Amino acid sequence: MQSKQMIIGITGGIGSGKSAVSNILKQMGYPVVDADIIARTVLDKGTAAYDKTVETFGTQILLEDFQINRARLGEIIFNDALKREKLNSIVHPAVYEAINCEVSQLLKSYELVFVDVPLLFENNRAGEYDEVWVVNASDTVRIKRICKRDHVDEAYAIVKINAQMPLEEKTKFATRVIENDGSLESLKHQVVTLINSIKK
Repeated sequence: MQSKQMIIGITGGIGSGKSAVSNILKQMGYPVVDADIIARTVLDKGTAAYDKTVETFGTQILLEDFQINRARLGEIIFNDALKREKLNSIVHPAVYEAINCEVSQLLKSYELVFVDVPLLFENNRAGEYDEVWVVNASDTVRIKRICKRDHVDEAYAIVKINAQMPLEEKTKFATRVIENDGSLESLKHQVVTLINSIKK
């Protein structure tokens, strides 16, 4: 049986089914730290990242209750690469600091801790994990999923896919690849098999 503690990063591309894998792991009783959820909290009023963001972009980004107006901030950085980079330089370190803090707490109780990170390779974080699992799916399947989930047309789904690092690139750097073109049962079977192979 596996006795060494492991931190496993889970990543993929939009529509590949990363969340489905995370949900299966949670159902199996494993903790999953979600980078997206953490990213939504690091800019809450009272955090260091909040203070730096307001200092950088001014009070024009604040709502009446002094929380950050994320839609307004999004508009400011959308067409300005320099400002987007400035925001990322504030948010990303804060997100990873919060992830590491949560992982440290979980390792007190669990041997396996998973971290769901959309931009794991893009932000050069792969080296922080014992293994990286990439959830892979064909573009055809991903387009269908994005259209259904986000209520958008195929053209927009393709734009979203093309805006990201190609999935085939990510699979090259993966410790393990989970193929997710099939059923949920097939996905569950792969996840269970991977867990069992780690625990041997």
